[in-house]
Amino acid sequence: MASIAFLLQDEFKELSIDINKVITMCLFHDLGEVVTGDIPAWKKTDKDREIEAQELIKLLNSFPKSIREKLEPLLAEFEEQSTIESKVAKAIDKFETIIQHNEANISTWTEKECVNHTANFHYLDKYLLNNFLKELKEELHSQMWEKVKNKPISS
Repeated sequence: MASIAFLLQDEFKELSIDINKVITMCLFHDLGEVVTGDIPAWKKTDKDREIEAQELIKLLNSFPKSIREKLEPLLAEFEEQSTIESKVAKAIDKFETIIQHNEANISTWTEKECVNHTANFHYLDKYLLNNFLKELKEELHSQMWEKVKNKPISS
């Protein structure tokens, strides 16, 4: 995600964002998953989120105070979605998931994902902050359709 933010920073100029904040949010927003593992959003429960938050606090507490004092407000901002930077970071998070999914061999997709292949795209709309992100959604959606169209669905 941080690489995506860095590489696409020119696409967000019109939003007048602090790209360093976005990159930092991208680097650390899933820190709790270092301990818990990456649980797919559709499988993640409130209990999983609670455990991940607790692990994040433990990890942050292991950092030097000066670093912790920089990261804690940024991660809270990301969770609250209170700034344009947090919204851009969240958009990148959502798009990165779709990109990974599209790049993965279709044999790794579940039948549900193949049949309901547009479901991943419905939640993106609130993150389409500029024309670039709207175009990116359309391109990724097109790539996904091509992949699914060429895969026979087994019964």
